[in-house]
Parts: sequence; C-alpha cells; structure tokens
Amino acid sequence: MPAKPKKERPSLANATVPYLIDEVGDLRAKANDIKDDLAYFEEALKARLDKDKDSFKGEKYLMTRSSQSQNRLDTDAVRALLAKLHTFLDVWTPEDGEPPFNRVELEGCEKTISMIQMRFAELPKD
Repeated sequence: MPAKPKKERPSLANATVPYLIDEVGDLRAKANDIKDDLAYFEEALKARLDKDKDSFKGEKYLMTRSSQSQNRLDTDAVRALLAKLHTFLDVWTPEDGEPPFNRVELEGCEKTISMIQMRFAELPKD
C-alpha cells in the first residue's frame, strides 16, 4: 500500500508568539474533541463485536482485535495494607524488639486486567 502524502504545512518563519499560542490552543481543543469522539465510537463498537471473532471488515478498513492480560497492583488493597501497617507502627516501639516483619508482603495486592487492542488497516481500493 503506498504511503499517504504528507500534509503541506505553512512556513512558520515569520509566525508571532500570539499566533502560535492561538494555533496550539485551537489544535489542542480539536484533539480533545477527537479523543472524546473516538472513545464514544470505540465504546459503541466494542459493545457490538462478536466475542468469538478477532477480525472484522468495514467498507474502508479491516479491524483486528487482540487481548492480553496484565498483572497490576491493586491500589485499594495496598492502601488497606499500609493503613494496617501504619496502625501497627503507631503502637510498636523499638523497645518492643524487632518488628515481626522485615518487608511488607504485597500478596493479595495484585489484580489482573484484560486489555483489548484494536488495529485498523486501510483496505486496498479497487
């Protein structure tokens, strides 16, 4: 598939700071609008996809879906563990001897999340 031609951009050799500020602000606003629209359409698409298929065809694009699992720290469980540890340290003093732990065990503080990635490839034009 041939590469898309690059968009021609104006020369900014004589651009003023106020002009550039306004352009960057406008582009950021457009980017945020596009991000919101993309999330809206992707959510609708995910809700309609057949769970047993990984490849889908539109009129202009072929979409492939892949998923993978990732293990991450469960921040709520870590906060609960630290709160318990903090409560213990409030009553423990060095005169009590060594603390009953040398390091904090994070067992039970992990969670597995599933991530779905969608890739779009432009279909060849007839």
